[in-house]
Amino acid sequence: MYPHAKSFELFIAIRHVASRRRQTILSVGAVALAVSISLIFTSLGNGSQMVLTEIVEEKLPHVRITPDGKEKYIHLYRGLLDRVAAIEGISSTSATLSTQATISFKEKRRNALLRGVDPTAEDAIYKISSSMVEGDFFEIQDGKKVVMGSRLVERLGLKVGDRVDATFPRAKSTDLLVVGIFDTGTPLDETVAYVSLRTAKEFLDEGDVVNSIELRLFDIYDAERVAAAVGDLGYEAAPWQETNPEIVRSIEVGGFWRSLSIFFVMIIAAFGIAAIMNMLVLEKVREMGMLLALGADRSGLLKIFVLESGVLGLLGGLLGSVLGLLGILALGSLRFETTAGGRELTSIPLVIDPWNFPAYIIMAVALSLLAGAYPAYRASKLDPVEALRGAEAGWKRRMGWRPTFLEEVLACRCISLGFETAVATRHIISNRRGTAFTLLSVGVAVGVIIMSLGITEGVIGEIVAGTIEKNPHVYIEPKEDEEYLHLYRTISERIWDRPEVVAVSPRLVGQGAARYRDNVEGVEFIGVDPGSEDLLLNVQASILEGDFSDLRYGRRSAFIGVKLAENLGIKPGDAFDLVLKDRTVRLKVAGLVEKGTAKDSNLVYIPLKTAQVLVGEGDVVSEIGVRLSNFEDAPAVAEDLGSALHLETSTWQDFSREIARFVATQSRINLIFYSMIIAISGFVIANTTIMIVSRRTREIGIMMAMGADERSILRIFLFENLILALPGGILGSIVGLAAGRTIATFGPTGFGDVPLTFTLRPELVVYSILFALCLNFLAGLYPALRASKLNPVEAMAQD
Repeated sequence: MYPHAKSFELFIAIRHVASRRRQTILSVGAVALAVSISLIFTSLGNGSQMVLTEIVEEKLPHVRITPDGKEKYIHLYRGLLDRVAAIEGISSTSATLSTQATISFKEKRRNALLRGVDPTAEDAIYKISSSMVEGDFFEIQDGKKVVMGSRLVERLGLKVGDRVDATFPRAKSTDLLVVGIFDTGTPLDETVAYVSLRTAKEFLDEGDVVNSIELRLFDIYDAERVAAAVGDLGYEAAPWQETNPEIVRSIEVGGFWRSLSIFFVMIIAAFGIAAIMNMLVLEKVREMGMLLALGADRSGLLKIFVLESGVLGLLGGLLGSVLGLLGILALGSLRFETTAGGRELTSIPLVIDPWNFPAYIIMAVALSLLAGAYPAYRASKLDPVEALRGAEAGWKRRMGWRPTFLEEVLACRCISLGFETAVATRHIISNRRGTAFTLLSVGVAVGVIIMSLGITEGVIGEIVAGTIEKNPHVYIEPKEDEEYLHLYRTISERIWDRPEVVAVSPRLVGQGAARYRDNVEGVEFIGVDPGSEDLLLNVQASILEGDFSDLRYGRRSAFIGVKLAENLGIKPGDAFDLVLKDRTVRLKVAGLVEKGTAKDSNLVYIPLKTAQVLVGEGDVVSEIGVRLSNFEDAPAVAEDLGSALHLETSTWQDFSREIARFVATQSRINLIFYSMIIAISGFVIANTTIMIVSRRTREIGIMMAMGADERSILRIFLFENLILALPGGILGSIVGLAAGRTIATFGPTGFGDVPLTFTLRPELVVYSILFALCLNFLAGLYPALRASKLNPVEAMAQD
């Protein structure tokens, strides 16, 4: 019984799918692999975004309220808290009175941010109690007690139970009892000391005032609305997006890049389907001629192959969803021994969105339909009379191989290189569509990797720029019982001997106060040689006014942070006093520095000799900053240098473990993504090669009957894939570079409309082309082995 006319095309399409099992398995496998990879990569990307949003949710205030205009404090803040609490979406509030203070213990001194808080309200914002490594955060509420960050405690040589002195010009000296130590893995650990709000008011000798109110929201993406509502009350309010633009950009760019990568993965799979459908159409020429002779119209023939593509896409999408879910669960169960700044990462973060499964199935069906459209169109243009004469005769006039002059010259040249090379070259130039599919598959794979490498490096560079690029990667510090490094020049020379070191700068870092007229601010002065420091941190790029090299010639010159200059009310050319204990140095502002970090409010660069005079300890430094060619090598290099020099070392990860965690997570995700690209591209190329082998079975049999051995047949197909790999890799590199730079220029800019950064080391382009050669070789290995094992008699007997 024949199917109803309306379902005739679907019946034929299903019959093709069921009867051609090899092609069906290859097509469904390509789509399933693409869908599963897309689901896994989406879950990985969502996990990476989760790492960033966790930093915002747990470590940062969502909205910060500050005094309006030139006011120094927020008066009547209790009434403001009541008004703010009425705004919808606020989870908790914390009023703080923060000030610079010099913390002294025995002979050691450090500047810190003394934060006067209500510990219960502050804990609702920063979760300090969950970061306590010793003591009780809430104990600061009673009396003159302090809880300090782990790095600050370490630098002062403190322990719980010790007493410290808090002093600052125009403030009342206060004796504080250390009752706790916290460790958040953020810069807070080095700069913040918590006291009660009452203690801070007594220290500053102020009334019932605060200088900031910080808000925590139920939904972090509601921050801009809440900040606008607070602004309507007459106060300055900044959402987290404004104070942390690099995180905003990374979240937005990450979502865009994830969608773009998935699109390219699907495109690669679509090439595989198109190649297989093209081969299928060639094999079905006689059958299509009979259908046309029996009365089937051309639109029906078109529908058959379009429906066949859709069925293959649907089956691949369903199978890919199952494989993707299994892959996500498998990745989530893996445990890794990766350490980021002292914190062990035990697994890769994965977030499953149920809506992705139907979305990718629909996408797979849509792309499959598009991939089968051209082969279906070719089938509908078939001449039925000529098609009945034999396979491929229906297109004889259109598709008979007529080599161009250049192709003939190339073929003649290849004959001189050997029989296998000549046959492989003839296959390539005679099968132009198959060649195009293979070249495009390789090119898209290489291009996606080039784009991914460049944009990912740019995104990582943006998110960690303030932490890594504007600070040394490794710090060489004195032994535990010493305060300064002697013979630092000899130590620097030994550090330079390591090949991964690109900059070394001896530094004398101290804590003091900058005084200009009636204004006083706590500062961190850094005595440096300007040439070495500029090589270490590219300081000149952050200079707003002046030439950083002037420090070499002006012993009484200083470059200060732009926020510090604003707070002091000072400008270039003015002179100020730098005070350390009982010593004072008069300095002239030679220029302003803007690093875009918190250091802009307390940084003072001075000549190394001037710092040594101020400290009064002779020719010494307090640390040596080291920059590496690859910042991720910092832990290993620090460990090696510590052992070789018998000195203390630390790394950028020790100061910003959350950023280190993001970098480590992103590196894992990138590795998995590149592996997925290799898998899908190799599968598609292998599919195309298998289909080519199946169509050349008789030709292979004839060559073997004429004396070609298994090795010759193997070489022919391997040479064919390798010959295509080089132009495919070069094409992909060019397209990847162009597309990456275009996306970086015209793609999403994130907060502040700052263009993306496309960063790619030149050697990675060479590696990508070598990757194309290896990919094509491995993808063609199984089909080539399969061809070499054919029985010549059976092969010649096949249609």
